[in-house]
Amino acid sequence: DIVATQEMFVFGLGPLIDSVEANTASAMMRILGFEFQTCFLESAPAVGQSSGLVVYSKLPIVRAEHHVFSARRAVSCKGWLEVEIELPASDGLPARLMLFNTHLEHAHSQHWRNIREQQWREIVERASG
Repeated sequence: DIVATQEMFVFGLGPLIDSVEANTASAMMRILGFEFQTCFLESAPAVGQSSGLVVYSKLPIVRAEHHVFSARRAVSCKGWLEVEIELPASDGLPARLMLFNTHLEHAHSQHWRNIREQQWREIVERASG
């Protein structure tokens, strides 16, 4: 009932935005019944690449918040997407699910391994707080 994706990148260059793949994915997911979706444009910078993170859900999304890592590539908005989803009530009590979707840096040199560790620490700190 919930799909978390990465690589739904939107590229910005001033007033120009390339979001063809993200638009196509959004439309396909709606056809499949994933009516509730986070906004793939929300993390798009004026110049550069968005986080590429999107959550599609058949359950209501109550809140969605994009966070950008403090350490990342210069033209990238990689980070995590924090989503609160309303679950069906159990015994008359409302329930919510907190979901974190992320896409860490991918290079394998020691420098980027250190960056990935720092990125994980940011997510853990947020999830623990």
